[in-house]
Amino acid sequence: MRSKVVKIIGVVLGILGTWIIPVWAYEESKVEQGGTIRGQVILAGGMPKSMAFNLVTIPDPVFCGRISTGTGWRIVEDFILGPRGSLKDAIVMLRGIEKGKAFELPKVTIEAKDCDFLPFVNVLRDQDELTVINMDPV
Repeated sequence: MRSKVVKIIGVVLGILGTWIIPVWAYEESKVEQGGTIRGQVILAGGMPKSMAFNLVTIPDPVFCGRISTGTGWRIVEDFILGPRGSLKDAIVMLRGIEKGKAFELPKVTIEAKDCDFLPFVNVLRDQDELTVINMDPV
């Protein structure tokens, strides 16, 4: 299970890296009249079907079975909706910005607890430190 999770995380980070790498040609410079972007990302149409994972195929179905639907499956809610269809944890990328103000990202820590990895969405740069804490006995 652990090797499958690591492989999945690696693939996801690799895919994200192909989108993020061109952004880091960004040059930090003083900004005199900068602005702020605020808004919401709204889901149009119906809610996409959630992903389901069969817990029978994992190395410790008894322990991870605590997150089961009761039928041996785990449902992963990919989208969390707020008021009026707004998406929780949406990330927006602005393309074509070559220079601007400096910005700091918080250190990213992911905690594995009860066979779940939280927080589900994070942002980090290439070469940033990522800490994963395993609270599970498996």
